[in-house]
Amino acid sequence: MASDVHRGRAELNFSGWGTYPLKKQQELLKETCVEVSERKMPVAAYTLLHPSAKFTDTDIAVVCSWTRSIAQNRTQSPTIE
Repeated sequence: MASDVHRGRAELNFSGWGTYPLKKQQELLKETCVEVSERKMPVAAYTLLHPSAKFTDTDIAVVCSWTRSIAQNRTQSPTIE
């Protein structure tokens, strides 16, 4: 599971969000929605140990709504707080 975390952070690290170009940020936000919608996040190994971490349909809708609004409504780098 630790390797999944390291691999994930290599792809998307919110601590370094401001260093990504705007286009990359938009791509990452879109991919986040896709991964969550396809139930690839959180990873199965994690949810087996932590069943309450599974996203509900409502959770997925909230994540996708947030990522879409940030990606579509900003012409400058969004700030992740």
